[in-house]
Amino acid sequence: MEWDLSGSEARVGQLLGLGYSQKEIAFALGVSPSSVCRRVQSGARKLRLESRTELAAAFAAAAPRITATDRQLLLETLSPAELAVANLATLGQSDAEIARRRGASERTVENQLQSAYRKLGVHSRTELAARLSA
Repeated sequence: MEWDLSGSEARVGQLLGLGYSQKEIAFALGVSPSSVCRRVQSGARKLRLESRTELAAAFAAAAPRITATDRQLLLETLSPAELAVANLATLGQSDAEIARRRGASERTVENQLQSAYRKLGVHSRTELAARLSA
């Protein structure tokens, strides 16, 4: 895939793909969190992506960090419901959209996502996308 991003947009995307939070990226690059936010938005727009989560997944997929075996072991720790909800979340769907699609309540989806976060050692949808795409 040909990516026409500036150097700073690419670096922010790489760190996002590794699962870093906006604040962690800002600290690492010595810029403000709002500057990181602008770079995320412009990078996603240039790549025709709709969300920060999609940008993280794109960069994580471009530079996998774990082996297929390790990834499979991670995924096996999730229940089928947690895995389904996590996959939908990494596609950028909201809790409400996931709940409607799965015929569940939003609270159930929130609980399943939190359980997946805990098992995978992540704290956000962005980190989740990076972990599942690796």
